[in-house]
Amino acid sequence: MPTLTREEQRQELARLRDQGRTEGNASRTRLEGGVHRLSAGRPLVVTRLGTATSALRPAGNTVDWDLLSAPIRAEAADATERPTERPAVAEVLLDELLVNQLPEELPAEHHSGWLDTLSHLSVAHDVECAQVLMRRRQAEEDERLSAYRIEELLWDSGWPPCPRHFIGDLGLRQLLMRRLYRLQSEGTCWHADHEWLREHYAALDSGTPDPLFGTAAAHAMHHHLASLGAEAVVDYLYRSFALRDTREWCDELLAIAEAPALEPADDRRARALGAIQLSGDPQQRRVDRLLHVVRLCEDRTQAVDEAVIGTLRQLLERLSDESARGAETLTRLARDWTERAGERQPLRPCACTRHIG
Repeated sequence: MPTLTREEQRQELARLRDQGRTEGNASRTRLEGGVHRLSAGRPLVVTRLGTATSALRPAGNTVDWDLLSAPIRAEAADATERPTERPAVAEVLLDELLVNQLPEELPAEHHSGWLDTLSHLSVAHDVECAQVLMRRRQAEEDERLSAYRIEELLWDSGWPPCPRHFIGDLGLRQLLMRRLYRLQSEGTCWHADHEWLREHYAALDSGTPDPLFGTAAAHAMHHHLASLGAEAVVDYLYRSFALRDTREWCDELLAIAEAPALEPADDRRARALGAIQLSGDPQQRRVDRLLHVVRLCEDRTQAVDEAVIGTLRQLLERLSDESARGAETLTRLARDWTERAGERQPLRPCACTRHIG
């Protein structure tokens, strides 16, 4: 079906809201933004999310992951079920979008594992990255399915490609990431997949060119940040700041900082604003803050507040003062990145985020 425009999405959500409570303008804007990012305008996703969240009153720190956890309302489920028994909208959407619409050419022996396969591949980037995971996941299997074939099956099923993400649809990728994190307790599968990818790219020569991250070392740091935390990543960026071309360093920073955050404990904002005392010299602490500011700005699951956006410019300008070279680049990026963040646009646009603020 044709995708809905932003205005058509608002009209559908307004219709669904009439069936639930009326929320304030801030809550309505928050829900509309989340549905827009998660649905990419697909009518089924807009309606399902709108139905599940029509009675929600999102708090100020609500993110898209919370919208995906909203239970399907009784009208769409068994009216005798208690809210805690109703399936979350994420599970319903995955069934409707993937399980009930398997690719026509998917071999029968892979039908039952299709959803698990795509869940694992939600953390991959290009097809080579995805193939690393498939080799590890299928090491003991007789019937294997390559990432190259999966890429073709997704395309044949109507899922759009993105040069920087193997699962090229932003909303579908978030659905699958959420499921991957919850496959086992404490995100065991999530951490294992990122660790396998980190190990693979860390084993290469650090300067090995990488088409998406600049170098293999930066690719490894991305997966480290997603699973193991920021300390080693900050050390890597701090040590390389004076050694690398400034534009290349900033490109690596953006690629690394796109790492998604699903852990319950989230200190990104506190670290971005300098509210947490950290070790290291002043420049190292500034690099730490910049990493977390950029990570928040690149997180498509939530809105970024003005304090974080203002800090972005301050940190880049301060680094330009300390840079023996590259001051012009950092000064220009301070303006450009701040404008993008202020307009709720990604700092590093790609096919699946370019038009989704």
